[in-house]
Amino acid sequence: MATGGTLSGGTAPDEFRERLRFYEYDRYIAALLMPRAAREALMLISAFAAELRHIPVTVSEPMLGAIRLQWWRDVVSGWSGPKWDEGAATGHPLADALADVVTKYGLPVGLLQGMIDATETELNPTPLGDETDVGQVFGKWDGAAFALSARVLGGGMSVDQRRAAGVHYGAARAAAEFAARYAAGVQTYVVAGSRDASTLVAMSRAAGSELDKMRSDLDAPAKRALLPIATVPRYVASAAMPPQHSRAIEPPSRLGRASAILWRHWRGRL
Repeated sequence: MATGGTLSGGTAPDEFRERLRFYEYDRYIAALLMPRAAREALMLISAFAAELRHIPVTVSEPMLGAIRLQWWRDVVSGWSGPKWDEGAATGHPLADALADVVTKYGLPVGLLQGMIDATETELNPTPLGDETDVGQVFGKWDGAAFALSARVLGGGMSVDQRRAAGVHYGAARAAAEFAARYAAGVQTYVVAGSRDASTLVAMSRAAGSELDKMRSDLDAPAKRALLPIATVPRYVASAAMPPQHSRAIEPPSRLGRASAILWRHWRGRL
């Protein structure tokens, strides 16, 4: 197998640990609360998500972002099919460690590819056509990340479950990040004709209601994988705060989000 560094053990390059905590703090905190046997794999999935989040807000022009995403697309596409060589290594610590996780847990490569494709949407600030278009992006991005985590924990999610979870969390987060996204010149996820984040808040609430109706059908590992959605009320509340113009995309109240996740975990209301 390809061999990369670990994240929870502190042997991976500092840049990946820092990006994980900065861009995917909710998933980082949630992973720390999961069973030790699955923790490292969850950290690596979240680090991959953080790496994707990092690209659109740091490249100087969209083409450079597209090139970096294509590199990931090529690497991930090589992790399936009869020609996949488990001993092959790219030399990229995160990619090589994630390859091991994909092999160990039999993760669907298509979900990882969908996350890459959805990230490309971030490179274009043009508003999306309608709520369906926006929802599809969140389903392919945040929904896939939830489904991959559920798989590591020994469960699974249906297409409808991961779509609802992805929109519930992703739309709320995008609403809170609206001002920062606009200032950074990346996709805000508001639909054409909208000038604020109110549509995103409405989408998140509607998806949350849909997810509640499916909750009894979710297996226990899937419910644990959805622990980050405990932060949704924090994102929705912060969407009404005054704009914070920043080059980086970081939602407010990190301590509040961690507290929400810990409270949900301790109460067992997953």
